[in-house]
Amino acid sequence: MRILLITDQGPDSRHSAIRGIFDRHLRHHAEVTIAWFSRTHARSEAWPGHVVLPWRFRRHGWLWRYRPPVALDRFDIVIVRNLFPVLAGLQGQQPRTFRLGFWESFPHRYRRLYEAEQTGRALWRKRLEYAYFSRVEQRLVSRCDFYLPITATFAERFRPGLTIPTHPLPMGVETDTLPPLKPSHRAPGSPLRLLYAGAVDRLRGFDVILPALRALKVDFRLDIYTASRADEVRALGVDDPRIQFHAALPRTELLARMNDYDFGLSLIPPTPLYEVSSPTKTLEYFAMGLPAVMTPLPEHLSLFGDISVLFCPLDRGAIANTLLRLSEMQGAKELRHHGREKVLAERSYVSLTKQLLDWLAITIFPGTADIFVPLGVPRLPDHRL
Repeated sequence: MRILLITDQGPDSRHSAIRGIFDRHLRHHAEVTIAWFSRTHARSEAWPGHVVLPWRFRRHGWLWRYRPPVALDRFDIVIVRNLFPVLAGLQGQQPRTFRLGFWESFPHRYRRLYEAEQTGRALWRKRLEYAYFSRVEQRLVSRCDFYLPITATFAERFRPGLTIPTHPLPMGVETDTLPPLKPSHRAPGSPLRLLYAGAVDRLRGFDVILPALRALKVDFRLDIYTASRADEVRALGVDDPRIQFHAALPRTELLARMNDYDFGLSLIPPTPLYEVSSPTKTLEYFAMGLPAVMTPLPEHLSLFGDISVLFCPLDRGAIANTLLRLSEMQGAKELRHHGREKVLAERSYVSLTKQLLDWLAITIFPGTADIFVPLGVPRLPDHRL
């Protein structure tokens, strides 16, 4: 079985799902080629298992129809990630010799409309654009052979009425490369140690989260690791010495530091923009044995719904009361163990790869024996550019 994944990423991307599923574990069961895009490459460049394409092939779908940069007839499956122009070009291939899938990770088109609704800027233009392009994109997805939304909720909200086979392909964790766990114990009377990693802005609910923390009647320290711009952070008016901002860290270093905290914060707004998401940081918190305080998003509930003590709505009073209650707990060993086991069992990239393979074999290639078999050392395909 030969699979081509056309990403929306550059060749230096460390996107965990692309690397974990397609660039690592799937190679043990199929011949995988991953296509990346570069603004600096004037010509295509290939090495075993990978091809880097000039940026024009990302923007112009007609090139994939009339001048495809790879020999498409060599592949059994072609998966496009997020790129509708590429998808449209591939659907123009006649005859099409491969099964075509679309992997959609975020409602990028809706985000533009959502931001316009929050700011009031260019609202009517964004509404018209969304009404038009959402119909165009829905038609393109419906003409695929299969669909891989990042979550089941994503498909329900943004791709209703699809009749093609659908399999959620969410984010996960690479469990065998996690840093070693260290015992974490909060000494009596010491500050509650909180961690947040990710974007910091009003879309992420920080206009609610920060006032709730400032009103918290308990000694705490919150460390925020973010790549958000300094002006975005200043706009929130943070003036509490208990809340410290730090530059974003590489994933491995950040994971190792999670051992030093009592709770992570995954207080993601339950808006249409984020309800469909697969919160990577929540998974990473729990994988490192760090319980996360969560809003009741569908993905949070599906995985951790039985740990009710960690859930609270995005409300100032509820956040303050939840953290106060957690600060009075005598240890969180059971929370750490239970959440970690959930992630390792259901969201490791080994597990997600197996789920995808089983689904493809049963749904897309039914009745074909041994369509995916262990290959030992992965055989990498040659490239005809």
